[in-house]
Amino acid sequence: MGTKLIIYVIMFDVLLAMLTGAYSGISAPSIPAVPSQQQAISIVSFQWVVGWGSFTLIPSFTLIPQVGPLFYPGGPTFGPVVTPAVQVPGVTLFSLSFTWLWPIILVFLYIAWIFLTVGSTVAYVITIFASAISLMTSVPEVGPFLTAVLVIMNFVLVWEVVKLIRGYGP
Repeated sequence: MGTKLIIYVIMFDVLLAMLTGAYSGISAPSIPAVPSQQQAISIVSFQWVVGWGSFTLIPSFTLIPQVGPLFYPGGPTFGPVVTPAVQVPGVTLFSLSFTWLWPIILVFLYIAWIFLTVGSTVAYVITIFASAISLMTSVPEVGPFLTAVLVIMNFVLVWEVVKLIRGYGP
C-alpha cells in the first residue's frame, strides 16, 4: 500500500502543478552525462617524475678585450663568446604512473553521478511541490483549503517513504 500511496501523491502533485501552471517557471533537472572509462583514464593520466634535467655549471660569457676602444673608437667593444664545457646531464631517479587507478576512479565517478542525478530529480520534484503551493495560496477563498489538503497529503507521502526505508510496512 505504501508504494501505491507514494505514486498517487506524486501524481497528484504533478497534476496539481500542471493545473495551477507551476511548470511555467521550472526548468528540467540537469542530469549529468554518464561517466565513461575514458573520463576516468583522463583524470589519472599523470605521472610524477623525480630527478633533474641537464644544466650548465658555468654559464656562457663574453670576453671584452682591454684594448677595444683603441682599435674601434666610438664603436662597440665585443669580444668572442666563451662557452665552458662543464655541463651536468639530466638524471631521472624514479617515476610514478597512476593509470592503474582508473577503475577505482570510475567507481567514484559513478557514485557521484548517482548522487547528482538523484539530487537533481528530488530538487525538481520539490520545486514542483513548492511552486504549486505558492500558486495555490494566492487563489482566493479555496486556496488555503487546497494548500492544507496538499500539505497533509505530502506529509503522508513523507511518512510512507520513511516507513518504507525503515521497513515498518509491506
